[in-house]
Amino acid sequence: MKKLIVAIGIGTFSSLLSAQQAFDGFNFQLGVGATQNQIQANNTDDTTLLSRPNINNTTTGTSFNGIASIGYSQSFDNLLRGFNLGGNIFYVIGDQSAGNVSNYFPPSGGISETLAGKYKLQNTWGISLEPGYYFTKNILGYLKFAYVSSTLNSSFSCAASDSLCLTPGGSTGATSSFSTNKTINGIGYGIGGKYQITKNVYGALDFLYVDYTKSNQNINWINTVVTANAGFKPQQYMGFVSIGYKF
Repeated sequence: MKKLIVAIGIGTFSSLLSAQQAFDGFNFQLGVGATQNQIQANNTDDTTLLSRPNINNTTTGTSFNGIASIGYSQSFDNLLRGFNLGGNIFYVIGDQSAGNVSNYFPPSGGISETLAGKYKLQNTWGISLEPGYYFTKNILGYLKFAYVSSTLNSSFSCAASDSLCLTPGGSTGATSSFSTNKTINGIGYGIGGKYQITKNVYGALDFLYVDYTKSNQNINWINTVVTANAGFKPQQYMGFVSIGYKF
């Protein structure tokens, strides 16, 4: 009896997968495209001056990037006509610029100051789940739901007429610069499509929006006593055209 139940279960599951479709199986993709990356900064104020110099700006940068992914796709046509479920792990090749800002604050109490920030995302990778639908036997459209991780690289600089900018070594000077690297995670939403070119080769077009969690960082512009509890909120848009191979 147990063997009969197991056999029925295997047969039922096999029947759900029996309708072979164009993109079923493991796949590998390489693509090129662009990313647009935005950082919204707040609470970066140097509170040692009445003018409260800061870089509380929203910056945007655009970069040309590559992408590589490996994944798996499976049709469930016998369960729900046209339905497909895919997934992949992807890596964005190259740094993704998120813009820069430089703010000059005229003399306050006889002291002028310029603060600057430059941002980029690095080592961006993610895991994407892609429920889709076969519009024809060789055209597949799908939604994208992704978990994405990246490194936010922030470079800061200070220039002050009173020569009190704090250096990473702890001394002060007319200018100083320092940088931070923080891991950020986010949730992505998007759409995509695949077109079968040959039995094993296909083209793909993908778009993804990523909303990252805020990165909180302590910034000491002038001394170690007065700290700016700054926040940096990244957002990212990416689009890629790829060539894929189905194994």
